[in-house]
Amino acid sequence: MIDAARWFARHRLLGIWKEPTFIHLISVPDFLEATKQAIIKPNISGIYHLGDEGQQTLQQFLDEATKQWGYKTPRRMPVWLIRMAAGIF
Repeated sequence: MIDAARWFARHRLLGIWKEPTFIHLISVPDFLEATKQAIIKPNISGIYHLGDEGQQTLQQFLDEATKQWGYKTPRRMPVWLIRMAAGIF
């Protein structure tokens, strides 16, 4: 997702819907430790939701990411326009 967002931002095509979308990001060391434990512990199965305690929206994340990459922030669009663009791609 990050690589695709960066490509779209570079080409000024990155858009996001207006409504806040909360995401739970996880640091690389925490992810690696959780993955390691899932491999070495017996009787592990299923899906585990992993994330840090903080709350962040997808919009905030992409705004900060594009700032760090040196690109303009994503355009805010209505959901129907995002779905139409996804259908075209």
